[in-house]
Amino acid sequence: MSEQRRRNMNRSKSNLRKRKRAHKRLNIILTITTVIFLSLVFTLIKQRFTINNLKKDQALLIDQQNKIKSETDQLKEEIKKSNSLEYIEQRAREELGMIKKDEKIYVNPENLNNNQESDSQENSN
Repeated sequence: MSEQRRRNMNRSKSNLRKRKRAHKRLNIILTITTVIFLSLVFTLIKQRFTINNLKKDQALLIDQQNKIKSETDQLKEEIKKSNSLEYIEQRAREELGMIKKDEKIYVNPENLNNNQESDSQENSN
């Protein structure tokens, strides 16, 4: 009986060792799996933030592009106008104070006083 008991004890010790090894392997596998899973989650979250930032940048760039396009269109229209005689005449009258031959200019003294007051206010600012 003692022989059989010894065998049984050896078997149970052997089974216990196998269980401990299996448990260690399982813990190692679970640890590695957890680390991989957490790194994937972190990477996905980081990519989501990056995508959101890029979308915001894209929206800003599209707005800038639209503003530049409208400004370009306005400048093209101004270039077309600047080639017309009416536009040249209008600019000469407004900016240079030029008049046509035999044309008389009437000046309202009240407007002169208002213009001088507004000019002096602008200069003081």
